[in-house]
Amino acid sequence: MRIRHLVFAAMVAAAVAAGPAPALAATKPPKQTLTLTEYQIAPALQFIAKGKSNFVAKNTGTVKHEVVIVRGTDPSTLPTKPDGSVDEDQIPKRDKVGETGNAKPGKTKSKTLKLSAGYSILFCNIIDTEPDGSQVSHFAKGMYTTINASCPRSNDHDGTCACQLTIPTDNVDGEMLRRPAHWDIAMIRRFMLFFGPISSIFDFLTFGIMLGVFGAGPALFRSGWFVESLATQTLVIFVIRTRRTPFFRSRPSRPLLLASFGCVTLGAALPFTPVADALGFQPLPVGFFVALVLMVAAYLTLVEVGKGWFFSHQPAPVRLRRPRRERRVQRRAARWSHATPLTG
Repeated sequence: MRIRHLVFAAMVAAAVAAGPAPALAATKPPKQTLTLTEYQIAPALQFIAKGKSNFVAKNTGTVKHEVVIVRGTDPSTLPTKPDGSVDEDQIPKRDKVGETGNAKPGKTKSKTLKLSAGYSILFCNIIDTEPDGSQVSHFAKGMYTTINASCPRSNDHDGTCACQLTIPTDNVDGEMLRRPAHWDIAMIRRFMLFFGPISSIFDFLTFGIMLGVFGAGPALFRSGWFVESLATQTLVIFVIRTRRTPFFRSRPSRPLLLASFGCVTLGAALPFTPVADALGFQPLPVGFFVALVLMVAAYLTLVEVGKGWFFSHQPAPVRLRRPRRERRVQRRAARWSHATPLTG
């Protein structure tokens, strides 16, 4: 025991002495590549994580372009000059984020800039002089777009938290209460390794449908994956909460039932609500929900079949023997124990 303590202390000391991991220290800001042409900025990023980003402006046009970033939501509200360009001197300093600099045709300019949470406007503020002496403002031609910067987040959400709170109210099958049970970590490990890849298969299937069938952009892709993962993660509870097959032979509690279906319904409705823009969502097509119903049905069926195979191939439980001293104490205590209550 003492040796294990010494080894653990040495490992902690080594970790402290080593300091932060080099990979973390060398983390680079995410790259945001922008293609500049006459007269547009592509792609429309719509949503990125707040904080530092490396904006790479690639000029594929025939004249020079730039990218200027300021805080704001509506390009039409920016102050302009008589020539149609933005009057950057009239923009408050606190709203100025920065710019990439002028990129000549076929060249690339990059700049690492820090975005705070909220909307920002990206635009080109260059003015070209035509051979006849007239001036052309890139901004006036519509060379601008907006982005929404928010906290970095992953779609690997715990969207089932609402129904998880109702799990303690659930009913337990009678056969599971006939004898005491203990935590079997090995069984839990096998359960995760068996059912985890099944869930991943349907995630990849969702990716293929969103990209190949619906040609989804970032917002539509995010919306579809959110709704699909929330539905599968939540509804699979009804399959794995019982060993009975089919699973509907075991009746869940009413709070769990209502919370689960309410969570799925709310998640499916979010892309159609006023908060969709803030979440980076957009309305989903009707065809997606047809595919969603088919995927959920196939997923629950596959898990149900896998559950029957999994529990039928479980190794026999290992009987745990108590330490010798504990058994000796139990035997001695049994001499003074009575199977029935003592009577006066």
